[in-house]
Amino acid sequence: MSTQITAYADQLSTQARPSFVQGVLRRTLHAKLADLKGGAIRLEEPGADVRVLGESIAGQVTYRVQVRDPAFYDYACLGGSIGLGEAWVLGLWDSDDLVAVSRLLLRNIERLDALDGGLARLRLPLLKAFQWRHRNHRDNSRLNIAAHYDLGNDFFKLFLDPTMMYSAGIFPSQDATMQEASETKLRRICEKLQLKPTDRVVEIGTGWGELALHAATQYGCRVTTTTISNEQYKVASARVDEAELAHRVTVLNQDYRDLSGSYDKLVSVEM
Repeated sequence: MSTQITAYADQLSTQARPSFVQGVLRRTLHAKLADLKGGAIRLEEPGADVRVLGESIAGQVTYRVQVRDPAFYDYACLGGSIGLGEAWVLGLWDSDDLVAVSRLLLRNIERLDALDGGLARLRLPLLKAFQWRHRNHRDNSRLNIAAHYDLGNDFFKLFLDPTMMYSAGIFPSQDATMQEASETKLRRICEKLQLKPTDRVVEIGTGWGELALHAATQYGCRVTTTTISNEQYKVASARVDEAELAHRVTVLNQDYRDLSGSYDKLVSVEM
């Protein structure tokens, strides 16, 4: 898949576009990001004038962004906020401080939302067709999961905290770590479920097993958790065995639509 995307990017880069089309795309992006608040982006492009997008005033930081290929504008204007990320992955643009640029854009989330409108709406029929083709019936669900979660556990360990929670955290304080945010979220979920030792809990979407382990160790309940990711199943099963919790936690490699049995509580975290 990555080879296909790169090939597509190369094709975009070498395509001869009418100058007015390129101008429309460039002006569209400039207009969408012109009123960034809390900072500015200095957009530099070979053969083009430097543009400053946002508040370039005393006390506000300006971040440098280099456009390496005009195909950047195709991705940004036609692909929306996701297109911006894809364009960076493909090397179409870069920055001296990518984290700071990302934070500035996220603080101006309404501007990112605006990118997903306008010209980006032209891609909606294609997205609808793609989503229909990859809709989550039983066969497609396994293919969709394999294409993401089965990329390899070592890959996910590179950027996840030790809990291996792969969803938004709840930060108890501004200086809390990602692990502390994940642990806070686990406690909040279990408190909302009002778990007790007599509960039989079913979890749809095991992840790497942290919620099931937390519920079993901290609340004493029995948990049946299911996943259709082979890689996550291996890790979650191993973690249960290592914790000697096989009597409380059952890990299944099974579609939730095929589950049977009776349970007191059901939980699913961003599945």
